[in-house]
Amino acid sequence: MMTDAMKDYLREHLPFYRDLTPEEKETLENSAHYRAYRKKELIYNGLEDCAGLYLVKKGEMRAFIVSDSGRELTVFRLFEFDICLFSASCLLSEIDFELSVEAAVDTEAILIPNAAYNELLKNIKVLAYTNRLLSSRFNDVMFLIRQTIFAGLDKRLASFLIEQAAVAGGDVIEITHEEIANHIASAREAVTRMLKFFQNERLISVGRGKIEIIDFSRLNKIASA
Repeated sequence: MMTDAMKDYLREHLPFYRDLTPEEKETLENSAHYRAYRKKELIYNGLEDCAGLYLVKKGEMRAFIVSDSGRELTVFRLFEFDICLFSASCLLSEIDFELSVEAAVDTEAILIPNAAYNELLKNIKVLAYTNRLLSSRFNDVMFLIRQTIFAGLDKRLASFLIEQAAVAGGDVIEITHEEIANHIASAREAVTRMLKFFQNERLISVGRGKIEIIDFSRLNKIASA
């Protein structure tokens, strides 16, 4: 059941809300649901799990694919005010790959169910926004491919640490080596070796389940090399 506060949140932060007709706004507000997920909880599990459109209210979602060997690769991440479109993939006829989404941290979201979103897609402004969002996610995937193929592990790791520090809002990042490996398409052992190298170079300090960045300037040079 949507509270008045949640409805106000939709009105303020859903990009296409102002373009909806009064009837469409009523459909949206009567259908949307609040959802809360614990860290590591699976939100969306591939094409057979078609829930609808998620608007992230608080926290972080991680979209990833899994290789035949079981290795995970982060495709993109979603933060506050971002929209998860692939969880409505059954409405997108050209989407046919297995993408999963989990809560990277404790996360709150608003879910617009498929039936309601399908009705909203009849509005040309909503359809146009959906196409722009798909294009943006495609660009994310292409950036990932370029990074994975052409950038060395040191550059990918340095870039990720800088980005994650910005997300954390400080010098200390609470994350495991396995989680980093999943994000940057590498093996945990390779990540551990590179983290030790960074530590020996006094760029970072590695602790149990956390990393402290000591020298942002030199990390930036590696990331931008």
